[in-house]
Amino acid sequence: MKKKHLIVGAGVTGCTIAACLSHRGHQVHVIDRADKIGGLCADTKETQTFGPHIFHTSDERVYRFISEYTTIDGWKNRVLASTSYGLLNFPVNLQTLSIVYGKRLTANQAIKEMESDREASATPMENAESFLYTSIGRKLTDTFFRAYSERQWKMPLNKIPSSVVQRIPSPRLNLEDGYFNDKYQGLPDRGFTDLFNRMLDDPDIEVSLNTPYEQSMNDDYDVVWYTGPIDQYHNFKHGALPYNSVYWTREYIVNDSQGNAVINNCLNNPNDDVTRSIEYPLLGKNVYHQEKPFIIHEHSVGPKHFNDRDGKFTLAYPIATEENQNLYKKYKDEPTDPKVRFVGRLANYAYYNMDVAIKKALEAVDAALGVWDDKALYEQEEW
Repeated sequence: MKKKHLIVGAGVTGCTIAACLSHRGHQVHVIDRADKIGGLCADTKETQTFGPHIFHTSDERVYRFISEYTTIDGWKNRVLASTSYGLLNFPVNLQTLSIVYGKRLTANQAIKEMESDREASATPMENAESFLYTSIGRKLTDTFFRAYSERQWKMPLNKIPSSVVQRIPSPRLNLEDGYFNDKYQGLPDRGFTDLFNRMLDDPDIEVSLNTPYEQSMNDDYDVVWYTGPIDQYHNFKHGALPYNSVYWTREYIVNDSQGNAVINNCLNNPNDDVTRSIEYPLLGKNVYHQEKPFIIHEHSVGPKHFNDRDGKFTLAYPIATEENQNLYKKYKDEPTDPKVRFVGRLANYAYYNMDVAIKKALEAVDAALGVWDDKALYEQEEW
């Protein structure tokens, strides 16, 4: 039975749900208070608007879904870290380990070096410092994580949740220098905004930008998919959830280059608030083109809330402390209109990689409408 669906938010989650619903024969209306689609993954011909995003996944369904709308170019992201030892591969690999420990190491020798530098802890998951000291040791922690993390999160390493650093791949005992380990990775061949436009290019999908959501809109639809901030939905009645927030500056360069697409700033310099620098033509040589070449520097401003935005920064990462998780749970447990479904990173106060956001969106539609044999449809139709 065809239903009318309202999707609040035109980011990764909202666009995925819209595409799934329209292909199942439903009418969809996507709204977003912004003037563009794509959320934090939006891009232009010159740059990605809100920091570097690389599609990567080992999930076959997610890759199959994305491949219906774009070609992933296979580009492998290689990140360098600016450290007291110079520019080093990050995540850490065997070459990096040899430089940090000051001698050429085999895999087994590298394991012994890290083991000798580890510190025992009764509560290894208590915070980022404790987790790192017990897993990779003090030397690697202080070289790659302390200054970068404290600059980014505006708090001591022993106050940062361990979940923040658990996302980083473990030290590699080989010479692999790609940032991700996934089977599929790269950029959409014509950028992310083009990808999202293709996902929404369906006669059953209506898109309204510059359109704030109001709960009174629920009355006009059978189902509402809310991908916005859950605290904002409830008018911040329990207080605002904090997000680590960032802004970007542009440095024009002439006949020069930083030599790598992404460089993390791991140097201990309290007067330097740049967390990383991105040269987008190196990130996507076939996607981004600049008439006047420039490098984007990312700066952190620390915890901010959706009710204190001033347009000068972007609320990027949820801060998963126990206090904030308890606050989120209060909102999650709030009674609400039964036709409203909360989906996506903002509605669930969680950090999702792009492939995880897509996977959860696909699963949310499955849960609402029944599991769908999308593979069979993909193989039979050309969209």
